[in-house]
Amino acid sequence: MSKKDIQKYISRANKYKAVGHPYRLAALEFCVEEKCVGEIEKYLGIPQSAVSQHISVLRTRGLVTERRSGVFRYYKATPEAMEIITEVQK
Repeated sequence: MSKKDIQKYISRANKYKAVGHPYRLAALEFCVEEKCVGEIEKYLGIPQSAVSQHISVLRTRGLVTERRSGVFRYYKATPEAMEIITEVQK
């Protein structure tokens, strides 16, 4: 196995680790449609600071995209995240 192959598996494993937390998985599923942090906070029932930390993990793993509009930030699951959600729901 080449180093490139190993890196591919490491990247994929890290994405699965990101959805290994119940709040991150729930946030990711909720963000199938674009949502702002306030909406995610209400849905999860946890403080905004905790939502931001979970979203940060998802963003760094490339599972959500961010769009800024004024002071608001909107997040949406990426196509790759949708594949992971589908696999996890089986």
